[in-house]
Parts: sequence; C-alpha cells; structure tokens
Amino acid sequence: MAVATAPALQTASVKAPSGYKAKTRDGITVYCKNSAKLGTRFKTETCLTAEQITLLDRQSDRDRDQLTKAQTVCGAGCGHTN
Repeated sequence: MAVATAPALQTASVKAPSGYKAKTRDGITVYCKNSAKLGTRFKTETCLTAEQITLLDRQSDRDRDQLTKAQTVCGAGCGHTN
C-alpha cells in the first residue's frame, strides 16, 4: 500500500502555538509543551516539529471551513430529529 506524502511545506516562518516553547534537539528546532493528561497530575512533554505545526494549522483550517460550510448549507436544523 502506497503512502501519500505531503507536499513540501514552508516551515521557515512557523509561529509556535500558545503554550509551546522552542527547543533544539539534535540540531532540529522543536516546540514543546508540558501538560497533564486528564485524570492525572503527571505532566508529559509533547514536542512538535515546524512541519507538524504547519500540518496541524492546515488541518484546523480545513476543519473550520467544513464546519462553516455545514452550518451554511444545513442551518441549525440539519441532522436533528425530535
């Protein structure tokens, strides 16, 4: 099974998401955040590369666009049964 690769991303001007701090690991800049999972007080560090942040931003934009389209087409009553 072939895996599709993402097109080349421009990651030079990546803005770190809120709460993330830039760190360098093995010569690569990553953006890390410490947070506790729901139901525990133990914090874990989550790190993303600039490419991952760019992909997440694009996915968020697509999700927001799809939601807006669904609201425009269906209005408030689409999919509701009483």
